[in-house]
Amino acid sequence: MALVGLRGLGDPDVWLPGDLALRRSLTALGSSDADAATRWRPWRSYAVAHLWAMSAPALFTRHPTPEVPS
Repeated sequence: MALVGLRGLGDPDVWLPGDLALRRSLTALGSSDADAATRWRPWRSYAVAHLWAMSAPALFTRHPTPEVPS
């Protein structure tokens, strides 16, 4: 249900406790789930998006499309 609020309803304050990608990114930053959940309130949805991008950068990076010769 939290994912629906985050992506579908545009709620700016959704946290996904226990999400594997979030935990990996938080570990890389030296933070914990509980600490991040309180620190980023009321904008936790934006933090989730950034943490997801940290965990899988290839999914969130646009690569230039090669030009087709005319």
